[in-house]
Amino acid sequence: DEIDDEALAAEVRHHGGRFRSARAAFEDPDDDNHQWQGRTERFGVETAFRYDEDGLLWLRTAGNMEDVDLFHTVAVLREIQLFGEWIPFLRQSCVVKAQDFARLLAHFTIGVRGVLSRDCVFRVAACNHALSGASLFFEGRSLDDDVTEWNGAAVPPRDRSWGMDRMVVRDFY
Repeated sequence: DEIDDEALAAEVRHHGGRFRSARAAFEDPDDDNHQWQGRTERFGVETAFRYDEDGLLWLRTAGNMEDVDLFHTVAVLREIQLFGEWIPFLRQSCVVKAQDFARLLAHFTIGVRGVLSRDCVFRVAACNHALSGASLFFEGRSLDDDVTEWNGAAVPPRDRSWGMDRMVVRDFY
C-alpha cells in the first residue's frame, strides 16, 4: 500500500490537537473553563460531569495506573467485544474495523430491549504520551449519520426499531 504523506500528516496534526486539548482538560480539573461538577472518587478513579453550552452532558473519568504495560492498555480497545462482561446493560459490542494497533471503529448497543436502547458507532485512537507525561490518552467520537463507510469497512446502519435510537458521542478522551 502506498502511503499518502499529506493525508498522514493531516491526520497526525488532527489527533495531536485533540490530544493536547484532552491533556489540558485533564491536567487542570479546577480550571473554570471546564466547570467539572459532582466529583466523586472510588478505588482511585475520579468521575465528574459537566454540561456544555449546547446542554450536552460530558463525563470525565480519570485515574492513575501504575506499572501497566502500554500494549496491555491499548489491548483493552481490541477487546471491545468483552465489554459486556463488565458494563451493565451492554447488549453487544464489537470492533467493526481495526485500522492498525491503536486506531479502530467500534459498535455497541446499550439498554434494555423493548424499553429504551441506544447504539453507537465510534472511532477511537490511542496516543502514548508516556515519554513526556507518563500517560496514555484515548480519543474518539461518533461518526456522522450519513457516513456509510470508514476506511473500507461498512458502518453498521442505524437500528430504527421501536425504542432504539443512535447515541452520539461528540468527544471521547
